[in-house]
Amino acid sequence: MGILKRLDETIIIEDDRKSKKELVEYCILEGISLNDANLENINLSSLDFDNVFINGTSFKNANLSNISSKNASFIDCDFSGARLYGCNLLHTEFENCIFENVDFRDCIGDMKNILTVAIDTYVMNFSKTHLSLGCQIKTIQEWKTINIDDIEDEEQK
Repeated sequence: MGILKRLDETIIIEDDRKSKKELVEYCILEGISLNDANLENINLSSLDFDNVFINGTSFKNANLSNISSKNASFIDCDFSGARLYGCNLLHTEFENCIFENVDFRDCIGDMKNILTVAIDTYVMNFSKTHLSLGCQIKTIQEWKTINIDDIEDEEQK
């Protein structure tokens, strides 16, 4: 149950009494490197990533909702399919990271990789490939085929 591994399968830390989320929290608190870690599909919601430096880690399909990441740096990390719902990323550095199919609704972006704009009653977040408007998140290509009536119809549901 409680094993964290690097992408090359070497063990970072193991403790049968702790969940993977608890082990990640322990590593952060104790200064144990999470570089090149495999943190895929882990619920890491509400964890404190303040002041961490993480390089080469995979967060694919991880739940990172409501994390704190003030003054954190994520370099060459893969966030594909991750959930960043409700995060404030303004003081977070992302360098050369992948953000494919990320759920960033109600997220305040870092204003470099994920941008946030308030438009009338909507909050809009977007990256290179995806855009969320209100509760809807789609690829930019999908948004290009939608007209305003489709958006209003969706809101009425």
